Amino acid sequence: RQDGADFKRSLPLLGVWLLALPAGLWLASTALLSLSVPAVAVVAIAILVRYRQLAKRLHNPRLWAEILLLALLSGLVLGAAGRDTGGGLLAGARMALRAVLVVVLFAAIGVEVAHPRILRLLSRGRLAVVQAAVQSAFRALPDFLASIPNLKDVLTEPVLTMARLFRLVDRWQERFSARRRVILTGGRGEGKTTLCLALAERARRAGWTVGGIVSPCYGNSGQREVYLVKDLQSGEERVLARRSEQEGTIRVGAFAFDPDGIAFGRQALESAKEANVQLLIVDEVGPLELRGDGWAPVLQHLLADGFGVMVWVVRLELVEEVQKRYPLLAHAEVVLAADTGAEELWNRFSERG
Repeated sequence: RQDGADFKRSLPLLGVWLLALPAGLWLASTALLSLSVPAVAVVAIAILVRYRQLAKRLHNPRLWAEILLLALLSGLVLGAAGRDTGGGLLAGARMALRAVLVVVLFAAIGVEVAHPRILRLLSRGRLAVVQAAVQSAFRALPDFLASIPNLKDVLTEPVLTMARLFRLVDRWQERFSARRRVILTGGRGEGKTTLCLALAERARRAGWTVGGIVSPCYGNSGQREVYLVKDLQSGEERVLARRSEQEGTIRVGAFAFDPDGIAFGRQALESAKEANVQLLIVDEVGPLELRGDGWAPVLQHLLADGFGVMVWVVRLELVEEVQKRYPLLAHAEVVLAADTGAEELWNRFSERG
């Protein structure tokens, strides 16, 4: 899977795709078609085999046929103007070849640029914004191309078609906007997890796809004894942490964290990312993540990709520190759990979805 936990991004391969872009454009523009067409075909097939999710995004035979037709017609027009029909057809074929190459390479680079080493390097300060912008730019082209209507719609309903394309641009702009990232905060025992569960249920009733994790706790006599981690997509739960004095474990305060529970939560977040859910909840981001453990390995991926609405649960005293560690949250909306309810949150979020 392209974005699952078992998918390993490759820095050498990222370098190959970056070099292949100018080299391929040069080859498609200058070499014989008998050489350039097989070369571009090999690159495209290699990319689609490695990144299987891209095939779904780019599977639009009619669109590709129309691109080829328009490129050839453009070449014919140019050739007719210069009284060289054969040369015009050749120019059109080269245009189509370059279009295919750019789209598939941009898509591949958009995946590989989210390599963990790059994310760690660019996870602090202003460079975090640069990283998100670069990844968004490379991913936008194939997604935008996959959403273009067919030629018949363009010819029969040009105004409506253009309006749809402008709305698509607006959605892309908003997808990476900080207004779609929300920090839900409050003190201990103020109902943050309960509010997240209620919000998730409200979103599902409205037909939204929901993913991520919540961490309900249980105890006796007012003392918390165990935390679970629940996958909001599957409904499955695992033990996340127990009150324990056991040494040699991942600890925060009086609690020892279960590595299997952490792995389960990370996989739940990866699955939500792969499904591109409309509402993603991360409950919660705390001391464990601030020291690079817990959900930290997947959090930067979530911020870079963007979702319909993303809610991070953060304790009140840690909000500023979390925003410093993840600068893409610097302008996120901060909501106090004690001052709002699920319906109010839903009314606010549903205007953005």
